[in-house]
Amino acid sequence: KNFDQNSTSAYPHYALHVLTQAVEKAGMAGTREDKVLSSIANLNKAVGTCEKLLRYPIPLSYTRHTSRFLCCWLGLLPLALWDDAGWGVIPITALISYLLLGIEEIGVQIEEPFDSLPLEDFVRDIEKDLGNIIASREDVGSLIKTSISLTANTKMAQAMIAKHKKRQQKKAKMGLGMGEKSLGKRFAVRNVDDAY
Repeated sequence: KNFDQNSTSAYPHYALHVLTQAVEKAGMAGTREDKVLSSIANLNKAVGTCEKLLRYPIPLSYTRHTSRFLCCWLGLLPLALWDDAGWGVIPITALISYLLLGIEEIGVQIEEPFDSLPLEDFVRDIEKDLGNIIASREDVGSLIKTSISLTANTKMAQAMIAKHKKRQQKKAKMGLGMGEKSLGKRFAVRNVDDAY
């Protein structure tokens, strides 16, 4: 009801709110509900951390200052190494420059991970996985319904067998046992005739 559709940052929080309400209304067992709600709380913390990274990147002046200082230090490094390395200072300085400038570039990339990560691919993978989960849930639902109907049929068959046994026991108590034996012989003879 209080959802602001113009604010894109409200979408994750709204979705988490809906998930929390769905879990609370589902009526799960206490321990299971606590685990699910704990997972939702952890997801909420992760969403908050991602929003902080997105909204409050490291200031550009910090990045510029770091790269300027690094360039000045690397520019003066050959002067400090000249007495010890002579002309070997050129490959040494090139190697050290390559390593340190590479680390600095990695740091710049990590400062704003959303620009360098393939987020659309992540979203497509998650969407595909969710589709598979939903499809398997429908399969599991149909299996459960089949199992319930088979269980019900088994129970009905067991009840019919129990009724039949009770009838036979009543007939045996009433003295109808002799008639059943002769009836059994007739069925046996009929089955033998059917076999030929």
